[in-house]
Amino acid sequence: MNFITFDELLPGIKNWAATVQVIDKQKPQISKKGRRYLKLLLADDKANKIDALIYGSDIDFFRNHFQIYRRFVVSNARLQYADDDFTVERKTCTMIIDNSTVVEPLDEQQPPLYQFTPFKKLCHQIDTNSDLDMIGIVIHVNPQSTKGTTPIRDIVIADQSSMAIILTLWGEHATDEGQIIAETIHTQPLVAALRVKATSYALTLSTKFASCILINPPIQEGPPLRQWAAENNEAIVKAITEKTYESPLELLPPPNAEDITHIGAIVTAPQKKAFWIRGTAKLLDRSQKLWYHACPFCHKSIRSTPEYKITCLSCQRRIHVIARPRITVDFADWSGNITLDLYGKDAQQLLPYKISEIQQQESENNIPYRAIEECISENTIICFIKKAPYSFKPSATQKYTAIVAHKIRLADRGNKLTGAAGTSNAQKYTEGTNAEDEQEPMEIVNEQDTATPSVTPNNRAQGSTKAKVDDWFLTSLKITESPPKKQRTAKSDDEEQSQ
Repeated sequence: MNFITFDELLPGIKNWAATVQVIDKQKPQISKKGRRYLKLLLADDKANKIDALIYGSDIDFFRNHFQIYRRFVVSNARLQYADDDFTVERKTCTMIIDNSTVVEPLDEQQPPLYQFTPFKKLCHQIDTNSDLDMIGIVIHVNPQSTKGTTPIRDIVIADQSSMAIILTLWGEHATDEGQIIAETIHTQPLVAALRVKATSYALTLSTKFASCILINPPIQEGPPLRQWAAENNEAIVKAITEKTYESPLELLPPPNAEDITHIGAIVTAPQKKAFWIRGTAKLLDRSQKLWYHACPFCHKSIRSTPEYKITCLSCQRRIHVIARPRITVDFADWSGNITLDLYGKDAQQLLPYKISEIQQQESENNIPYRAIEECISENTIICFIKKAPYSFKPSATQKYTAIVAHKIRLADRGNKLTGAAGTSNAQKYTEGTNAEDEQEPMEIVNEQDTATPSVTPNNRAQGSTKAKVDDWFLTSLKITESPPKKQRTAKSDDEEQSQ
């Protein structure tokens, strides 16, 4: 028998054998042709990977084989060129294992190799089709609930970057692995989540049907994570208590300057992706309503009034709707402009009045739009945005939604473009730069909410020291802070002053 590695496998070869380790084992599925199959991901001694498929009754035939992480000698399995409908790793061949394939278990065990995505880089994968492999310590588990008829369970995982994030388990992942995690949460189990997706809703992770949840896998990343959890227990408890994993400001702090994209590049980008942008905003028109009634938990728009208790059909909770801020602005930098919707605290920080005050002004037919326009336009904003769903307009006028917005206030609003900023509890966006590199100091003004510490208290401050104000930003300020064109309004300014 000739022992070979996966890079030597080709359809038609005979009398071969390979030592394989089971890296991933999915739940049985049904193909488009109605055929039942089980998908495996195998690795050889050189860390090459290949997909293996078991069909029909052979799934039960091998029910006591191919346990996750176990090593086997597989010989003379059928080989065929990979079919994209079935592959997890796009390799040259797919292995077809049937009841005539020779499979012999080995006693030794070697840690499998994965390429996990760091939590800090999740923002680059939001709402894409990318399958992500994540690993973390489970620090909190929510009770199981349902979405429609599908069981779901939220667990909170954290990694060594001191960032905690929600992973939503759906279907069998919620009832099977979710229950095991809930029963062992006191041990802070290690979880590897394979082929999950990142969503823009509060920056969460979510399983898919083809996802795989591994509990306490024997992998090399495990011991350092466990040691980190043991040394940071007090901070972890604080993070759970303050729910930093639900705060967009904590999950998406201001980016480095090199991660910011100009608007001209965004409107022509063909792929579905979220972007960091920086610029100024102005109220799009005076006829828009500055709030809407929404579920206080999932924020779904609901046509109801606060005095009635209803069931939110999105999150299935009994609620009274609340008035939630919403504004639509024209957002511009030096390269172009887009229509941008801001919601909740992101919108409120740009308004000079609370929503209750605006509602009172509405009832009196006396909304001070000029003051609102001036308040919105006087700040520079860094936004993490995504293309609004169901936007079929031409690319130049497509609508976008802000996932999170950080308001920036220049430390010195005078004509001088250099100077020292006063001390403040707000974060200095240019803090830590060399004196010769500094241009205009600016502060992140987190007026959306009281600052909430993440898993470690200094996490936000450390992240904010990396960025600088560069020449590009100064140029964009010079252009975008010029007087905006007059908007079409429901009333003229003279009419407003007369009221």
